[in-house]
Amino acid sequence: MIVASLGFARPAVSGPVTVGKQEIAPGAQKDLEKIIFWPHRAVYEVSLARASAGSSIASLEGRMVYELSGNPCDGYTQILRFVTRTTNQNGDAQVSDLRSKSWENSETNALQFDVQNFHGANLAEASKGLAERDARSGEIHIALKKPKTKQVTISGNTLFPIAHSKAVLTAARAGKAIFPSAFYDGSETGEKVYQTTAAIGKQSAAVDVLKTTNNPTPLDLAKTAESWPIAMSYFDAAKKNEDGQPSFEMSYRFHLNGVTSKFLIDHGDFAFQGTLSQLIFNAPAGCGNGKGTAR
Repeated sequence: MIVASLGFARPAVSGPVTVGKQEIAPGAQKDLEKIIFWPHRAVYEVSLARASAGSSIASLEGRMVYELSGNPCDGYTQILRFVTRTTNQNGDAQVSDLRSKSWENSETNALQFDVQNFHGANLAEASKGLAERDARSGEIHIALKKPKTKQVTISGNTLFPIAHSKAVLTAARAGKAIFPSAFYDGSETGEKVYQTTAAIGKQSAAVDVLKTTNNPTPLDLAKTAESWPIAMSYFDAAKKNEDGQPSFEMSYRFHLNGVTSKFLIDHGDFAFQGTLSQLIFNAPAGCGNGKGTAR
């Protein structure tokens, strides 16, 4: 799953784990273990969906490339490259280049991340570190290397990206319309935790498109797994959000195999959308062969 917005959700605590207002009991791990993401490479063409009159953005275009590798045994590696070119109302253009790589182990006890955000040729923001869940307390301890060496501790109720994605799909399969959770991916300064709320729509059944065409499109391939429309709101956990407005919202169609077939990210005064233009499934790596392990 892209982003905010890319193992098993099994915190190392003995009792139920409260995630926001959602409680995931130890027995629910069996449902999570049934969800196996398929290694793949997805390319999205990005364009401006809308911009308000007060927005400084006149145009936006770009491309996002997302790669998922690994397996439930050894963990998953996610690599993201997102390049956009924006033009303001005066005609001035700027290129942004977001590069992210992360590894998350199969039991969600660890997340290794390396994120860089360039504006033109200049590095505007970077975060790098290792987040590990304490086996006794359940708290998550983060050892940051960038932007500066620092130790940070966050709540054990927080989910890493793969665990978060699987928990959303588990809620969807259970017929739940709302799934709240705390979320951490190491982005920005490496300290930010988001409180997320997922609104889950009606399921679309899987389609065996290979029976009807010998030349399936990327969207056809995505449809080979059942999917749900998701509307995810991200709130900065460090802020009170007294106005009730999220930092940003992401709407997307999420497939059970881990593929996002389309998305729209809304920042309030402007929004951009991604259309799937290429999808390549890779053979899943066998357990224990080192594929998907930390690097």
